[in-house]
Amino acid sequence: AASEAADSYFQFYDQEDRQYPQEATDAGYVDVLAREYPFHPSLIDALTDKIDTIPRFQRTRDALRLLARAVYYLWNHQPDSYDRHWIRIYDLTVADDDPGGGIQTILRERLFDFVDLGPAVTADIYDDDGTAHAQLEDRKWTENGLPPLGTHLTTTVLWHSLAYGEQAAGLTHADLNLAIGHPDLNFDDYDAALSALRGDDMDVACYFLYEEERLRFKQEPNLIRIIDQRIESTPEASAHSRFQNRLTSKEIGDGGFQPVEFPESPADLPDTPDTPKLAVMHPDTAAVEDGGDTPPNRVTQLYEQQAAKHEGETETRIYKNYALFLAPDADRMDAAIDEARRLEAIEALLDSPEQKADLSSEQIEELRERSDEAQLMLGELVRNVYRHLYYPDRDALTHITIGATESNGGTTLVDAVQTTLEDKIVKRDAGARGSAHVQQKLWQQTQDAMSTEALVNQYAKKPGLDYLFSTKPIRETVSSLVSDHGYAYWDGESGTAYWVGTAEPETWPHPEPFAKSPDVETSIRDSDVQIGSAFVVYRDIDALVDDHLDEIDRPEQTVATCAECGAEVENPEGSEPYYCEEHQSDTTCSSCGKEVASEQLLDARGRCEECQPDESWEASKKMMSASRAFSEVRRDAESKAGTDRTPLLEEVTIQVGGDEPFQAAKFISQRPGFKAREDSVTVRMQYETRTDDGTYSAEFTGSPSRFRDVIDQPGSFGDDRETIQFRFQFDEPEPITDEGDDLLAALDNDLDAGNIDVRVEGRGPIQASSEVTV
Repeated sequence: AASEAADSYFQFYDQEDRQYPQEATDAGYVDVLAREYPFHPSLIDALTDKIDTIPRFQRTRDALRLLARAVYYLWNHQPDSYDRHWIRIYDLTVADDDPGGGIQTILRERLFDFVDLGPAVTADIYDDDGTAHAQLEDRKWTENGLPPLGTHLTTTVLWHSLAYGEQAAGLTHADLNLAIGHPDLNFDDYDAALSALRGDDMDVACYFLYEEERLRFKQEPNLIRIIDQRIESTPEASAHSRFQNRLTSKEIGDGGFQPVEFPESPADLPDTPDTPKLAVMHPDTAAVEDGGDTPPNRVTQLYEQQAAKHEGETETRIYKNYALFLAPDADRMDAAIDEARRLEAIEALLDSPEQKADLSSEQIEELRERSDEAQLMLGELVRNVYRHLYYPDRDALTHITIGATESNGGTTLVDAVQTTLEDKIVKRDAGARGSAHVQQKLWQQTQDAMSTEALVNQYAKKPGLDYLFSTKPIRETVSSLVSDHGYAYWDGESGTAYWVGTAEPETWPHPEPFAKSPDVETSIRDSDVQIGSAFVVYRDIDALVDDHLDEIDRPEQTVATCAECGAEVENPEGSEPYYCEEHQSDTTCSSCGKEVASEQLLDARGRCEECQPDESWEASKKMMSASRAFSEVRRDAESKAGTDRTPLLEEVTIQVGGDEPFQAAKFISQRPGFKAREDSVTVRMQYETRTDDGTYSAEFTGSPSRFRDVIDQPGSFGDDRETIQFRFQFDEPEPITDEGDDLLAALDNDLDAGNIDVRVEGRGPIQASSEVTV
């Protein structure tokens, strides 16, 4: 039988496509097999070469005791599923727990003094309740009529792990193949069982089994395998919960953007103008799978709609510019969930007294370090998942990816969004916005006034505007508008008007200066400006006075007295001097005929304040050729009016010069342009001549026709001095246009070839071109 078994197994080792120790394939190994039969040579080698290295192991006596127990146990537990040809090392089974001298007793009392593998036996090889990992693996095979492959493997590794010295402990795969190989058993089954025990199946993975250069059991459990096994038993729902808790408690953060966690319906995302909202979307409802160019449907819905309550009627979102969205990347979720599951497992181990009892203090410390590392890694992965930012532009939502993956966790998602949009954020130190920005971006063009609250709200309403993190720049802007750009500001709480102008408001009805009112401030600081509906900015002071005249107190009145008699004048109008009713002359406006209190209320043309033009031109030219003088006055009038307005000729004074002013004046008065307007002209002439005996003088004031009748110049009998003036005053001012129908153009044309010098003064109002009738 020994020779037959030796020959059969030698051929098996020689033909099997497996790796074995070199000696097993040498020709002399068949003799070794025959000599040591029925004990397999690998069993004898283990006892003599490895177990014998243990100081308390007595080579002959203890070896014989172990072999005797192996034979005894095998005789009483013969397998039914296959034939046994050898007594092997796995027959030294720890299932032999006879307290009177069983193998387990020998191990615990003698052999484990050197290297205590008792915990490894209980956890991984054999336990009375059948829950050791090898026992669990055995069930897969014994239920199919095969031997307990898990126990074969672990028991073999156990005895090789008892050797003294790191180099001797354990065995190679070649050694293992020799120790367990059987012609009737498939090596692939053994491979599958070993893979499961090493961790491929976490339900049976051994805690104390290591595979480094050699397979062996150690006193300390394999921490990685314990963690992996716990990971396998951790529900995915717990991992998702851990991910979500990490996100909301530590990674979102806060700042200028107000985070809104997991909005699902329009009612979940407030539509308010106070602060920009950053909606952090839930992975189940708005994960990005296609790169992100197209926003998820839920993001688009929340951007477009708002609702006052859940399941209530939806309306168009008003403050769209303050609705931003941060969505997770679907492809990056798996890694984050895996890390969350790993962290759950590690912390569960640290929280388990039973599990920690199997670990050394060094391993517990390592477990804590792994927990810290997993915490940091999870934070980094969570932040890396939320990388898709959607923010409003003028037309729609714009997509951009953000980065917040610093491993130390110093950057939150809100921080990352603020960094990404830094150029669009208006912070406290940003300074005043320009007047052009206000007019083009903020001001409602149909309005003469806007509250500061409305100005601030424009940032929330209009997609594409900047994000207002502080109202200080707006307060500074209002201050600048009032101080430098002609605006006015009304403080509705204190009833105070702020205005820095000089010209009196047209709508101010009192003679006292508007600025003297106790309710008017003529300077403004940004600290004077408040944000609210009661605080209003006006384009000009007239609009403010129109709205709040009844609320602005009249300045303290000084006593006005009549310039004639000194009597007190009640409610004086206009400027000094004032006159009492007795001494006030009946004066009417030369334009509209309205009666006014005194001549002081009329201008030089006798017009009341209402009839006086808003703006006028005036030009004066020294003595020069007539054609040049009329042309330059006309050009000055057009220059003052500009391109979109028309100057009107209301009054012209022409003083005639030259050596013969009488003849020149007579010539001018006979020109067609002059004669066509004779009804509007008055001629004034002064003549004076001096001799040693006295002075002769004459004056004339009258119409041009009468002037021509008396124009014969008296003969000179001394030093002469003549002054001749024509003064035109038009009841209907003549437009100065390209048509050239005005007096200046006519005289320029009539006197173009003449040699006459004149001094010319002209004036008149300026009107919008659309208001002029030619």
